[in-house]
Amino acid sequence: MDSSTPLSCSVLIVDDDDSFRKILKETLADAGISADEADGGEAAIVASRKKAYDIVLLDVKMPGMDGIETLKVLRRDRPSTDIMMLTGVHDLSVAIEAVKLGAKEFLTKPIETDTLLKHIRLTFRARTAEEKIRSLETELSSKLLYDLRTPIAIGKSGVNMLLKGMAGPVSDQQFEVLSAMETNIEKMLVIINDMIDLTKLESGTVNLQQTTTDISAYLNRFKGMFEPRARSKSISFVIEIEPGIPAVEIDPEKFDQVILNLLDNALKYTGDAGTIGLRARTKESDGKKFVAIEVHDTGSGISADDLPFVFDKYKEFVTGKASEKKSSGLGLAICRKIVEAHHGVINARSETGKGSVFTIYLPV
Repeated sequence: MDSSTPLSCSVLIVDDDDSFRKILKETLADAGISADEADGGEAAIVASRKKAYDIVLLDVKMPGMDGIETLKVLRRDRPSTDIMMLTGVHDLSVAIEAVKLGAKEFLTKPIETDTLLKHIRLTFRARTAEEKIRSLETELSSKLLYDLRTPIAIGKSGVNMLLKGMAGPVSDQQFEVLSAMETNIEKMLVIINDMIDLTKLESGTVNLQQTTTDISAYLNRFKGMFEPRARSKSISFVIEIEPGIPAVEIDPEKFDQVILNLLDNALKYTGDAGTIGLRARTKESDGKKFVAIEVHDTGSGISADDLPFVFDKYKEFVTGKASEKKSSGLGLAICRKIVEAHHGVINARSETGKGSVFTIYLPV
């Protein structure tokens, strides 16, 4: 990919300087690069929720929501988008923070056109290479997981047969050991099945069976599933649905995975006398309607450091910060992929000790 080759990538320019945006857009157009504009952080977030950009060129100093705050939200909403920070003030501490939050580049303005285009091309080239590597990894992982699941499932059947006494009497001590084995084998199968689901979603091989769904009726189904469990922990379970919610196109079976996972997490991390629940309302942005579905809780919350990466695959395995109150992030990674397959967006906001809110935006 040389400097004369047009790039089939989409770019979002985020800057409060109208002249700079216009000049940069024209410069990119001359190089065969398609670009949209946003005049601030809030506008950038709205634009990114409508369209998945390959690269965002993000100014640091902006009124209202600045570049760092915008970066946090973009990384949370669109973790696959590469973000390049552009700033007129060289500040090493800001640069370090931006890179820690996931920015690919931190460039100081004014920057020569050739230099900027070079960085964009290098970022896009790396992105393309990473996508090819991920495709190969997905293919290999899928095969290995299926090969792994079969002997484990056979082992589970064997243990179950022994527990039922089908191979002879079982002593109390043997029963205790076999029961522990069965429990742990079941956990392994759950993890493997989740990983298989994730590899399918990442490879795009899952075909959604979408139907027009009444959101009110759909969400109210979960009351019977979770209210008894919540009551056993002295937790209140509430459902609040705005009147007149429009129907949406979803695959109910796949979407169940999302809602069940989020509610399971909410119940797990909320203490006695807390509250978990579902909310649904209609939102409108630039003439387009969305249904916003929220799963909220008053539980332990997510730290500000962890929040931007909450949907990242295997987050806890990589950082080594696993604890009794944290998951691997695999379930949330699956949630994100399922929502994105529905052309929706999922994000999270949280505060340690005050609970979390996961919001899904589905186009009407």
